[in-house]
Amino acid sequence: MFPVTFDSGFWETIVTWMETQTEYEENEELPPSDPERDWECSYCSFRHRCGQTDTPYSDTGTDGFLPLFEEYDRKNVVEYLDANSDAGAKLTPVLAQTYPDLVEHYGAYDWSCLRCTETWAWDTVDWGGDPSNPPLCPACAEDGELMTLSGPEPEEQN
Repeated sequence: MFPVTFDSGFWETIVTWMETQTEYEENEELPPSDPERDWECSYCSFRHRCGQTDTPYSDTGTDGFLPLFEEYDRKNVVEYLDANSDAGAKLTPVLAQTYPDLVEHYGAYDWSCLRCTETWAWDTVDWGGDPSNPPLCPACAEDGELMTLSGPEPEEQN
């Protein structure tokens, strides 16, 4: 054991930061994408929506699932789907592959290609789970084009 001196100034800084982050979350707003301190992003629940991570998203609102993101906790996915069932919330193709047993109850969006507008059922496209390497559109690949598939963006869901 060793003694640690309580630093009330540092504690006040942490409490103020937590209050601010809680306000953003309660108001369903994204915090500024330019954090005041380097460590803030590692604790922020919105870090995958603002462009501060290696995921391909930026300035994405708080509602809906990110289309190529599978790191949602099952409990949170179910809570979101239950809370938004009246609005027709469904699983993205990625989440359908992650939690296939939820598809029968909640449904799932199709994979889609922005170039040719073709769609494929969530379970007909094999994807390795790497958001930086989304699945390729089979129709475009036949035409010699390498276009990727995705699920709907959060603002297109519901």
